Amino acid sequence: MPAGQAAPDAGSGLGRAQTLVSFAMAYNWAYDGLSTEQRDWIESKISNGLNQYTAQALSHPNIGFQANNSNWNGVVAGAHIMTLIAMGLENERRFDFQRSRELLRTHLASFGDRGWTQEGNYYFGLSMDYLFPAMLALRQIGDPHVEPSFASRRPHHIIMYAGMFNAGQNSLTWGVGGDTLPSGGMTSALLSLVPDGEKGYYRWFYDRYRGIENPAPAANKYDHHAGGTIYALIGYPQNIPAADPQGFLPSVIHDNRGGYVMRSGWQGLQDTVVSLWTDIGAYDRSWNQLDAGQINILSHGAKWGYGPGPATSGLDTTFSQILVNGLARTTSGTGSAIEHRVAPMGGYAIANGGSKFSNLGVSQAIRHVLTDFSPTNFSIISTFDRLRSNQANTYAWNLFMPGKTVTVGTDSANDVDYFLSVDPNGAYLKAWFIVHGNGFITENQSTRYAYDAADVDIWVVMVTGTGTPPEISVSGSGLNATVTIGNSVLTYNGATDRIQSSTLTDLNTSTQPSFTATPNRGLAPLTVSFNASAVASTGEVLSYTWDFGDGTGASGATAAHTFTTEGTHLVTLSVQDGMGGSDIVTREIFVGNREPTARITTSATTVLPGASVSLDGSTSTDPENDALTYHWSLGDGRTMVGQSIQAVWTTEGVYTVELRVQDSAGNSNAARTNIRIENLPPVSNFSFDSLGGFVPFSVNF
Repeated sequence: MPAGQAAPDAGSGLGRAQTLVSFAMAYNWAYDGLSTEQRDWIESKISNGLNQYTAQALSHPNIGFQANNSNWNGVVAGAHIMTLIAMGLENERRFDFQRSRELLRTHLASFGDRGWTQEGNYYFGLSMDYLFPAMLALRQIGDPHVEPSFASRRPHHIIMYAGMFNAGQNSLTWGVGGDTLPSGGMTSALLSLVPDGEKGYYRWFYDRYRGIENPAPAANKYDHHAGGTIYALIGYPQNIPAADPQGFLPSVIHDNRGGYVMRSGWQGLQDTVVSLWTDIGAYDRSWNQLDAGQINILSHGAKWGYGPGPATSGLDTTFSQILVNGLARTTSGTGSAIEHRVAPMGGYAIANGGSKFSNLGVSQAIRHVLTDFSPTNFSIISTFDRLRSNQANTYAWNLFMPGKTVTVGTDSANDVDYFLSVDPNGAYLKAWFIVHGNGFITENQSTRYAYDAADVDIWVVMVTGTGTPPEISVSGSGLNATVTIGNSVLTYNGATDRIQSSTLTDLNTSTQPSFTATPNRGLAPLTVSFNASAVASTGEVLSYTWDFGDGTGASGATAAHTFTTEGTHLVTLSVQDGMGGSDIVTREIFVGNREPTARITTSATTVLPGASVSLDGSTSTDPENDALTYHWSLGDGRTMVGQSIQAVWTTEGVYTVELRVQDSAGNSNAARTNIRIENLPPVSNFSFDSLGGFVPFSVNF
């Protein structure tokens, strides 16, 4: 622990989070062996630490800012909840406990529906290393309020698609990403948190990514940093057999905030993983790396197309995307998802570069990615970029490939330029540029192929594998070319505006499942009718499987179920199309007393020091019309109780006032508003009775 952060009542948010949890858990585990004096001393330190934590870390500007997207929320709220539960203080400090519980729920809502987060695979783990254990602690005391929100984000899905089964345990990069998923215990804690119906699939992944079948030395397995090994020992699903995710999880997934990931399977080092990020939405007070249009490639134990790394790197060449006049981004911008299609052995995805590229002067930047995993010894990856602008630009197709040996050249037999990148482990990636450009630039561990034009279409065909790359045959040129690799023939189809492969004939649209639940909330026993819909391509017969989140399920497009246990139940619908395509969708059903809604009205938002402000919570409501209690936090450490209060601040500044209302069942909700206290400068004014005259003259002021 850094100097000055050795006690739970000292240090910053993360430092205090670490020490608070460590003190509290050690106290919990060692309680019976401690003397009364030792217990009193530890309790006093933790109590003081909790008071300061509430006043400082839980009042940080990142808290409650734009959907609580910042990892700060998961870290401080998760640590707070674990500390309170370890100390047995969740009832004594119920107000603070419920506030942190709500923060975790809103923080989870900022994630995509497959677990993607703007802050990337590294900071994703920093947050989850606290959030996951907090949910396990909540589960231990029977608190159901957060876990369904977590389950609906399905973070284990993006982890299962992102992880590589090599000794380095590498992963896809996104956001402010690193080379691997963090090993602070996140992937091991998930062993207990993945829904029962998917535990066997996650165990299969975990065994190969961090567990017994990973080729790393024994000391480097099982999330060997922080608490990972402990979570693995406690949560490993011994009684659930490992099950190959192929067939359950499709070859392509779409995260509704992040983009697309395609995976050939979950077998071993021969797996190929390709991502196309869209980066939909960018929040302030959160790290953001402008991922739109980037690709990552993992294959045969090697990694190509890394993300840019920390946001402060400043190197545009570390973005594996199209560069415009040497730039990957300006100051902001997001993209959007267009379409994806699924096949048993490959897929297709299209993304729009959106405002990220329009800020670079490009009116249209559309990227297509095709993957064909059908060849036995290699994988085919093809990109197609359509770029349009009102001015001439230098576009560069760029791939960031640190640690690789790269050679460039021209395949004279086929009249195409190519590069060959070789990893030290013997894996290769070879790329042919079917549309001619200006040639290659290799610098900063990136390889770029440039085009000078206002409008250009760039078609690239790549293969990855080990050993010797296959030869290709190209007839025709540009978008009229026919490219043959082994048994696969690739062409551009102008009618559909798509790249197509002759061995990927079973591409079909995602089933796009959805369902209605009537009613979706109410008191127990609650009978809910479910009605599903999905999209079928020609010749497909869809099948529907329901998991009601309480150990029961059903099949068919319609179903009904009676929920008898109070709490939030996560209902999952899985749809298969019979041709290798599948997808799932989830919804929450709430059984029991619903939480109220807090609302604040104020007599003023800017006043002088010492002036009184009326704060009124009477417009707060409760769905069951329960009587409410009103708890106010005035933003300076003071608290008050009552439906309406008068508050006075004597020191200038901006104070965040929070009203938390609680119903008779213990449900609570909070609203916040800012009160500005400032001493306004005086305004001078005077009058006079003459503008001038002959001297001498008099003027009265």
